[in-house]
Amino acid sequence: MAAATQITLGLDLCKKITEQYKLLSLADNKSNGLLISGQQCMLVCNELLETQGTLELLQCELPNEETSSPDVGQATQELVQVLTRAYETFFKDCFCNEWMESALRQNGDLKETASGILYDLQWSCSILCSILLKHAGQDNQALKPEDCHGMLSARDRYALTIAVKRDQKNLKALLRDLKENHTCSGECWDGKQVSAPCLATQLLKKIDFQAQSKAAQKQYYEGLPPPDRKTLCKWPLALLISQKDLQSEGHVGSGSFGEVSKVVWRGETYVMKRPRRGYINDIKQEIEALVGLNHPHVMRLLCCTEVPDTECSYIMELMDMSLHDMLLDRHHISCILQDVDLMLQVAEGMKYLHNMGIVHRDLKPQNILVKKVQEVSADHHPDFKNSMSSPLSNPVWIAKICDFGTSKVKNQSTAYRNHTMQVGTTMFMAPEVYELDPEDEIPERFHPMKTDVYSFGILCLTVVTGKPSRFQIDGVDLSGMKLKASVRQGKRPNLPPDCPARLSGLIKQCWHVDPLLRPSFPDICTELRYIKGLLLTDDKSTLAKPPNEGFQIIRSRSRFQEGRTFSRPGR
Repeated sequence: MAAATQITLGLDLCKKITEQYKLLSLADNKSNGLLISGQQCMLVCNELLETQGTLELLQCELPNEETSSPDVGQATQELVQVLTRAYETFFKDCFCNEWMESALRQNGDLKETASGILYDLQWSCSILCSILLKHAGQDNQALKPEDCHGMLSARDRYALTIAVKRDQKNLKALLRDLKENHTCSGECWDGKQVSAPCLATQLLKKIDFQAQSKAAQKQYYEGLPPPDRKTLCKWPLALLISQKDLQSEGHVGSGSFGEVSKVVWRGETYVMKRPRRGYINDIKQEIEALVGLNHPHVMRLLCCTEVPDTECSYIMELMDMSLHDMLLDRHHISCILQDVDLMLQVAEGMKYLHNMGIVHRDLKPQNILVKKVQEVSADHHPDFKNSMSSPLSNPVWIAKICDFGTSKVKNQSTAYRNHTMQVGTTMFMAPEVYELDPEDEIPERFHPMKTDVYSFGILCLTVVTGKPSRFQIDGVDLSGMKLKASVRQGKRPNLPPDCPARLSGLIKQCWHVDPLLRPSFPDICTELRYIKGLLLTDDKSTLAKPPNEGFQIIRSRSRFQEGRTFSRPGR
């Protein structure tokens, strides 16, 4: 699509969002969902005003030849997609008419989402401006990996931290008004519908618990008697509701140990996962890994149901399909830029999980869910009706990591070496995992997080080939023992010839036979964003070169920083 059309779309979107923010921020009405995240919303809207200014300047220059070039059109399209994703993952809930529903969906925490949006807006604008400067002959500096580190400036991080504190203070005031004199007990969710005051009480407890130090959280869990450690109502981070609060809308599918169905809760459609017979502990393990996580590329657990020693389930957001199903129908992905964008989203989610001390252990296309956002809709606010001049040229895909049933969280009483690690799907399993006996302790030099990096490398292979279930070496499909034997020997599938050397080099480093020579996810994210920038700026010469020595240095430094002494706060 031409740059002029993309600029019109971007301006239209910026204006609609900022106008709606002004309207809601001036309204003195506690039914307004913006009250729970107004300060963070203000920060992002200020960045939108900067973005709007950039687009307006560009619009004034449209008659010039340089603004009609393909790379300018591609960069403006990227900026519009960032704006569209920002609305879908952030503003849609901020502009919700019911603040309580919005608070429950957000789990009272939008910091990671707001941080990502702020950085993506700044980065995509800088890419666009650098292209324009290059065309004008004012800037010949090439994009560098250090321009793609994904970190906000110290000033922006501080402003966001203060905004989050103020938003949580406002939210807690609303919740205290709603709960009044209500106190939670087992009767609230034992077969009865859960009231709004009960949800408010639980959400308050969760926010207060998350604000405690890691040491205090750890002390709380260690102080629980063993039976209570297995009871969800004793977990401050888990919100409990009753099955009677849910209206079933039919079966969706099956996982490794659970059944998934659609349900309606408080007027919105979600999905519910419940265990098959005998798998209740596996569901609780998955809840333990998911509860309290808040990242735009990790599936968000909203609430749970529990009948002690009998049944439990959890509710999460509704997505369109798995990455596996998306890849089987390649018309969903039109170019290598979309491939890299999907990889980057998954890598960002994995970086967050590793920072939280969580090893996924079964990363594969079936465990990545995707959602298509074709254009901003009026579903959550009527003022957005007809807000887009025309549909986006390419749909925006949002990817989220799911299925944490085999994940491991390093808690206060269990070391990784005591965890069974020989789990997962053979095709995506790191070669060092083959050697482990499930009954033996994990060797001290075993690096669990590096097994996720290997799986990510194979996942990237399936994205660029469009074959999510085929491990092919020398034209032969391999599985089982033959696949393991080939992988042990260092053999890997061939990447497509049209895959840029920079990207293929990164993928090969991810699936390296030596775990210590695999990059960490912070470095993977930097490299993928750099590759994305090279694609946007049409830097074919740099894309044709594999990762240079500088990337090797970054990997070596990260290898020693990562270590094995990571933990999940409070687990």
